[in-house]
Amino acid sequence: MIAGEPIHRAGAQIIPTARRVAYSAFLMATPRLMEPYYFVEVQAPADCVSAVYTVLARRRCVSHSVRVVFLFVSCSIPLAQA
Repeated sequence: MIAGEPIHRAGAQIIPTARRVAYSAFLMATPRLMEPYYFVEVQAPADCVSAVYTVLARRRCVSHSVRVVFLFVSCSIPLAQA
């Protein structure tokens, strides 16, 4: 327990407490494998819509926005698939 008065708080009290907090945070955290992504913007004529979507689907693309007048797609592609 940390002392209530600032004069009694020293490194001997703060450092072990901070160490226990960091250690328990590491134990409680779930491991994650992060994957790098490219942010890609594709511009193509409207008659190429199916070809563009075929290529993007093959590369595990996640679309963010699509404008269809002159096909403009903003998406994220995993770096390993690019």
